Amino acid sequence: MAGGCPRLASGPSPGEPAGANLRPIFVDGRESFDGTPFLLRLRAVIGALIMRKLEINGKSYPVDHEGFLLEPELWDADWVELVKDGEEIDELTEEHWEIIDALRTFQAERGVPPRVRDMAAVTGFKMKHIYDLFPSGPGKGACKMAGLSKPDGCA
Repeated sequence: MAGGCPRLASGPSPGEPAGANLRPIFVDGRESFDGTPFLLRLRAVIGALIMRKLEINGKSYPVDHEGFLLEPELWDADWVELVKDGEEIDELTEEHWEIIDALRTFQAERGVPPRVRDMAAVTGFKMKHIYDLFPSGPGKGACKMAGLSKPDGCA
């Protein structure tokens, strides 16, 4: 973030209630976030600080603290291979790919990953079978492999 880290302005003037004069400003005195709400900017800064990258075949993939891909447009076969190894899956089957494709289609159509409780309906597979295919579960395994963000209902 250009201009330094955000900090809070000094406290209230005499006679003002506590917190009345608090506003985010930068160390260099700027008070604007160019229209970006403070909490969104702060979240991006924190995300950048804890972001890490996973690498395979000379490609780098930025991930969050749980290993979910932060830039879905980077999803490719190398990403799938990287996650597969972390999932301790020996070989991807046709069923793995059917689930991955169904999840990616849902995300493309709706803009969000399916909730864990809806994954059986979305994929056409029983939940037990999805857990058998993806040992860490449909959210942490299947969605991560499909390059999606962590879905609602995923612990």
